[in-house]
Amino acid sequence: MADTKISALAAVAAVAGANEFAVNEAGTSKKASATQIQDFLGKAVFAKLAADNTIASTTNELLAVNLALSVGTWIFQYCVIWQSDTAGTGMSFGVNFTGTQTAFVVEGTQFEATTAASSGAADQLHATFGLRSGGAARAPSTTAKIVGAISVDTINANMLTIIRGVIVVTVAGALELYQASEVVGGVQVTKAGTSGIAWRTAT
Repeated sequence: MADTKISALAAVAAVAGANEFAVNEAGTSKKASATQIQDFLGKAVFAKLAADNTIASTTNELLAVNLALSVGTWIFQYCVIWQSDTAGTGMSFGVNFTGTQTAFVVEGTQFEATTAASSGAADQLHATFGLRSGGAARAPSTTAKIVGAISVDTINANMLTIIRGVIVVTVAGALELYQASEVVGGVQVTKAGTSGIAWRTAT
């Protein structure tokens, strides 16, 4: 059977882990799967909140932006869009992991207008110098809060909180993002489009 040029082949519907590619290994023709190539280069997983999630409680609530992490070392980040309908009430966020890990460090930050000591008052409409404030943790938790804001500069307007960290996974599990109202009062919303990404370091 004559060889066919790659340009003449039909396109796959989507690249799958079992798809195979030609490889020259030390002068010998062999094959490698897409999964093997992905493992060599490192792997990324993504999640996005599809719909707004409303809360009016100080008890942590799971958001639908889980990141499925396999064994290995992962760098992760969540970009959280949120709003509050009450100027004097903010949001807090935490991160949990359902598998087993030997190392976990995470921090969360948001912008404030002040250039002095942090007040916890989130400000998303400040063009001049301000500061980033936040919190950190060294263990995952369904109840602990890593970063929170006590207020917002504008009600019902988008705010941004960045959460990032590193985790060394020994038993696969889901990285989970939790939200809660910082205090009781008003209604807070984590907005659709809030996204998470994790990169596994190349093997």
